[in-house]
Amino acid sequence: MPRGIVLSVEDTGIGMREEDLPMIFDPFRQVDGSLTRSAEGTGLGLTIVKKALNLIEGTIEVESAFEKGSRFTVFLPYLASKKDQNPQSRPLPGRIATQ
Repeated sequence: MPRGIVLSVEDTGIGMREEDLPMIFDPFRQVDGSLTRSAEGTGLGLTIVKKALNLIEGTIEVESAFEKGSRFTVFLPYLASKKDQNPQSRPLPGRIATQ
């Protein structure tokens, strides 16, 4: 299993129907397309999150039950910095690195 951080956000809101889940990451799409919906937005938030995660090889998953709520789980992989890749640039134990 790759190293990283897993974040999970869960609510007890209106949830989503199973048939609506495949489209929630599409730009400008909202599950509730009615003019009387209670939530505002353009339908770009989940699209942006998914694209950003794809760039760093992360993931986002959703579980939802209609009229019960949803859970979004995000995996943020550990990204090695250039310093991590060059062992000579690491400070010695007990020393403070200065640059």
